[in-house]
Amino acid sequence: MPLLTLVLATLITAPSASQAQLDAASRRHLQELALALANSGSPRDRALHSQMVWLNAAGTDLIYAGNRGASLRKAAEAAPNDRLVQWLWANAVADRSGCDVRHPCPDRVAALAILEPDNGAAWLPLVQQSWRAKDVAGTDAALARMAAATRYDDVFVEAATAWDQIYRRYPIPASVLLRASDAESAPSGLPALDPDSAGIISAIAYAAAMALPAVEGLKACDRDKNAGASVARFDNCGKIGHLMLSTGTTVMARRLGLAFLRVSHAGNAADADARRLLDWRMEQFISLASPFETDPSAFRAYFSDLQTTGSEIEAQELLLHRSGMALAPPADWQPRGFSEPKRPD
Repeated sequence: MPLLTLVLATLITAPSASQAQLDAASRRHLQELALALANSGSPRDRALHSQMVWLNAAGTDLIYAGNRGASLRKAAEAAPNDRLVQWLWANAVADRSGCDVRHPCPDRVAALAILEPDNGAAWLPLVQQSWRAKDVAGTDAALARMAAATRYDDVFVEAATAWDQIYRRYPIPASVLLRASDAESAPSGLPALDPDSAGIISAIAYAAAMALPAVEGLKACDRDKNAGASVARFDNCGKIGHLMLSTGTTVMARRLGLAFLRVSHAGNAADADARRLLDWRMEQFISLASPFETDPSAFRAYFSDLQTTGSEIEAQELLLHRSGMALAPPADWQPRGFSEPKRPD
C-alpha cells in the first residue's frame, strides 16, 4: 500500500523523554488498548484485539495479545455475518485460530467464502489450505471457484476504517507523538504528528497487514514449477489474474493480479497497458501524498475518499483528478521500475 510509507512516521519520540520512556509509554498505550478491546462487548473489537502485537521492554521480541486464538474464534462465532471478522478468522494460521480438538472448526477457512462466494479474495484461504496439504484436486477446485468470482475485495478498506474508529475512541497519547519543537531528540526529517494522523497511520498499518494475501495461490499458478498440473488450472489462474487486475480494490491486489498472469503465462498486450497505467498513477500519487505528512486535513480528506469509495484505486483517481493530474500517462512516459510481486520460491 502506498500509504505504508507513512508508517515510518510511527518512529516518533516525546518532547523531553528518553527513547526508553517513549517505548514504555507506547507499550502502555498498546496494552491498555488491547485490554479494552479484549473486554469489549463488540465481537469485531475482540477480533481486532487478536491482531495486536508490540515489542517487549528489551525491544527484542514481539508480544502478542493474550488468548488471541480463543478471542478470535469466539468473536467469529458471535458474529457469523461480519465479513471483516470472518476474513480474519479464515486467514488465521491454525495455532492462532482458536480451533483445536476441543473446539473443532471444520469450515473455518471457508468462513468468508460462505458469506461472499462472489469475492475472489474469499477463496484464497481454501487455496492455501489445499496447496499446503498437497491436495491437487482441492487446489484446482478452490482456484476454479476463485476464477468464477465476479470481484476481488481484500477487505483492506473495511479493516482500515475499523481501526480508525478504534483509534478515535482510544487516541494515541500526546506523550507518544513527535513534537516539532524537540528537534534535538527527533528522528531527522520526520514532521509533527497530530493524534488524528497518528491514528490513521496505525489503522492503515494494521489493515495492510491484515489484507496481505497468502502466496500459495501464486505458487499453485506457477506454470514453470507445476508442469504436471492441468491446462484448466492455468486457464483459471489467468482468469484470477484478470479479475484482480480489473476489480481489485487495492494497488497490492492489482499488482498481485499481474503476478498471477506472469507466472501462469496468461498475460497479453492489454495487461501490459494496465500495468503501465497502474505505474503512472502510483508515481503521481506518491508525489501528491507527500503533503499528507505535514497537512492533517489533506491526509484526512484522502482517507475519507478511501472510506467513501471503498477502494484505494478510486481514492487515488479522485486525488489525481482534483489535483489536475492526467489519469493516463503521456505516450512517451516510462515507469521508474515499479513491479508486481516476485515469483515465490
